[in-house]
Amino acid sequence: MHSEADASTFFTEESEWYVTDKIQWYALWSDVKGTRVDTHSNDPDIQVDAYVDGNHTYLILNNLEWYDIPVDLSFMGINGNTVNSVNMKHSYLAEGLSPTNLGRGVLAEAMLDNLPDAVTLEPGFNDSLRY
Repeated sequence: MHSEADASTFFTEESEWYVTDKIQWYALWSDVKGTRVDTHSNDPDIQVDAYVDGNHTYLILNNLEWYDIPVDLSFMGINGNTVNSVNMKHSYLAEGLSPTNLGRGVLAEAMLDNLPDAVTLEPGFNDSLRY
């Protein structure tokens, strides 16, 4: 354990700080709140997690496989509930030949009018849906 005196030797005005791609993991989960609800996937290579906060649902999907996996979302919004909008965050690794982009984390975000009937999770991709 470091004392305050020890910390001053590490954190000086000359220290250089920069944000890494790991910040995107926090950005992906930044809006998720509420009570965790019981979820499961019939595919062991798809991780699923969900939270409910008032009239908002947060659904997180993660593909552990090395190939695309379609995920059926048609069961969402049943029992007379309507979905007015969906905030979809999509986390993945960049592709391409550029050494500055290859393998860098990318976080894309889109607002949708309706919940999609299905999404395709590419290898290692993570989707977060708020509706």
